[in-house]
Amino acid sequence: MKILVFGNGVMANIVKDSIQNEDIFVDMIDPFDVKKIEKDFDVIIDFSHHLATNTVLNLAKEYSKPLLIATTGQTEDEMKAIENASKYIPILKMTNTSLGVKVLNKLSKLATQLLEDFDIEIVEAHHNRKVDSPSGTALTLAKNIQEVRNLKIQTNRVGKREKDELGIHSVRGGSIVGEHIAIFAGEDEIVEIKHTALSRKIFAVGAIKFARKLLGLGNGLYFDVD
Repeated sequence: MKILVFGNGVMANIVKDSIQNEDIFVDMIDPFDVKKIEKDFDVIIDFSHHLATNTVLNLAKEYSKPLLIATTGQTEDEMKAIENASKYIPILKMTNTSLGVKVLNKLSKLATQLLEDFDIEIVEAHHNRKVDSPSGTALTLAKNIQEVRNLKIQTNRVGKREKDELGIHSVRGGSIVGEHIAIFAGEDEIVEIKHTALSRKIFAVGAIKFARKLLGLGNGLYFDVD
């Protein structure tokens, strides 16, 4: 698989360094200086910034290539642009490309099914430079839980907890790569499902794996692949 990396920041460079074995790194594209792509490629992995959404969509459509968007924080207009572009190319939009986080979501949905009367809370922790809060991963986890149980997401709780709430709590500090905990609290017992990222490399490895699966999909917008 020949991979074009869109972005030139920390994560884009980690993706570049993680491409090996049967995969081939083609080029890294600066979102603010998009050049003509001279070499052939199979897929674009976007680890840039949501403000470059329209730029990467235009690039993917121009070359008719599948696109994995691993950035978060898209505005409503940017999401509409993604939806429109997916009519012409396959697009995988993921808030987290960790293989472990994928399992976290699946286990949390199962726990929601089995622990019907338990209160559910999500705690996420990241480094002190992270801008968005709650994290896109926490919001995706909450939405997965909502598919099983109709709960109202609460991100700024003041006062006591309501019965049908799903609380999300954000911690920012130091150099925390990323931690997400789904807490299921019942009468006299607690179940916790936790994922901890120890390095950013896990997101690059996962992105490459998910990009490969994207190659076999038709035009459309996907938020997950098996």
